[in-house]
Amino acid sequence: MDLNIDIYKSIILVFTFHGFLLSALMAIGQLLAKPNSVKNLILFGLFIVFSLIEFHYLLFETELKINHDYLDLLSIVAFFLLGPLLYHLTRFSINKDFKFTLRSISHFAPSVLSIILVLVVIRFLPTKKTHVLFGYFCNLWCFLIGILASLSFVSYLFVVGIIIYKNNLWRKEVLRKEPAALVSLLLFCGFSSLTVSDILLVTTKNDIMLDVAIIAFTLIIITLFLMNSRYPAFNAKFQLIVKEEKEKRSYLHGVDLHDLERKINYLTGTKEIFTKEHITLPEFAGELAISSHQLSEYINEKKGMSFTSFINECRVQKAKILLKEKQNYTVLAVGFEVGFKSKSAFNAAFLKISGVTPSDYRKML
Repeated sequence: MDLNIDIYKSIILVFTFHGFLLSALMAIGQLLAKPNSVKNLILFGLFIVFSLIEFHYLLFETELKINHDYLDLLSIVAFFLLGPLLYHLTRFSINKDFKFTLRSISHFAPSVLSIILVLVVIRFLPTKKTHVLFGYFCNLWCFLIGILASLSFVSYLFVVGIIIYKNNLWRKEVLRKEPAALVSLLLFCGFSSLTVSDILLVTTKNDIMLDVAIIAFTLIIITLFLMNSRYPAFNAKFQLIVKEEKEKRSYLHGVDLHDLERKINYLTGTKEIFTKEHITLPEFAGELAISSHQLSEYINEKKGMSFTSFINECRVQKAKILLKEKQNYTVLAVGFEVGFKSKSAFNAAFLKISGVTPSDYRKML
């Protein structure tokens, strides 16, 4: 095939080809490192997505994609995957206790649906060149699905930015002394510039914006490659920075946590303070001689729940004991005894925590 490519395009293609190779090599590297690690599988998926986008651009610019409509799947599915992968990688990088659950899998449902939708469009709708990205997608419908994929990525990028910002990783002091935080900001700026160039491409119909987008994309790949070479323990460093920043801003800084835990156990175990129907966070904190902010942070961070959930947990555990020992008590009487103000509140809390209603629990006994 005769390829009519000028010097400018040749430079872009060479640049893109190197990005494709780097992303493919990094994907293989993640599989070889820890094939059973969820985090490494996410990184593998991310680099595969990078290589798919680069490959699709190479096929488009060299006109090798002509008459191969099914190749539209490469770019569309890649962008639907890019957002969830980036989001979960951020969560893993910031929180070492983050778990990949069934809810996490649901984030990838749109990418599966996009495969089905694109296959249907290609099979039943005719190929027709679009006014924007002329030849990049086989028809208008694939182009519109591609727009949805980009919007999905933008929404995930926005969420990722909020997560990183809330963890104080982009504070001036942190950026100045921590290269890992600075790299995360540069990567976010790279993805943002990719988004801006996509928007300008659609609104201005200027194909140069596509070149800008692919350059930004390739620079992101190169940055990740250099970061992985320079900072192999990047995630661990990220988590350490987050931990240090949390400790600096913690209301519990300087508080004896072991003594605080002992006091809480005394109030909930011996005094059973939770049996007071209208026990409040300030009242509980006052008994501990700490502020409401300190108690709230302790329960949120150490117990993994809100104050209300913590009190209900204590009440339900006590109710289980009474349901067994006080057979002459009605279920409603037990609920009032442990601090619930109504039967519906007692049933709802007991069912949420134990998986059964108080009446069914007593029958099981």
